[in-house]
Amino acid sequence: MLTPFFAGDVRGSCRGRLAVLFGLALLVFTAGCGNPEMGHVSGRITNGGKPVAGAEVIFYTPSRPVARAFTDADGRYTLSTRRLNDGAYAGLHKVAIQPTFNPDGREVSQGGATAPNVRDLANTPLGAEVVAGKSNTCDFDIAIAKGSGQK
Repeated sequence: MLTPFFAGDVRGSCRGRLAVLFGLALLVFTAGCGNPEMGHVSGRITNGGKPVAGAEVIFYTPSRPVARAFTDADGRYTLSTRRLNDGAYAGLHKVAIQPTFNPDGREVSQGGATAPNVRDLANTPLGAEVVAGKSNTCDFDIAIAKGSGQK
């Protein structure tokens, strides 16, 4: 003869099963809710205050996967590393803003994200610190970065 999942009266066994099911659902739901070493990162790329659309934003730090995103028509972006919009690993990052191109070689990005020092990860004057478990906002005006070494 089979016994109920939780021994006891009928009311007790239903409550016990509900508690276990709720606990399992909570475990499954929270298991994929992010990496404690990462922070959500979003922001806006402008050039002299005007949005830079269609550019690739790259956050790089040694020994960690690169985080990247593409700007929308208003210059806004949200970084992804391993999953869509999961952010970037915590720490100091070099930031590059690179133009995107059509297969025929014409630049797609608009707004001037083409300055060599801004798109070159080795020499970019742009940097950002990502704080784990936080929502980080990293806005960059590349017109300022070209002349002043904005960090």
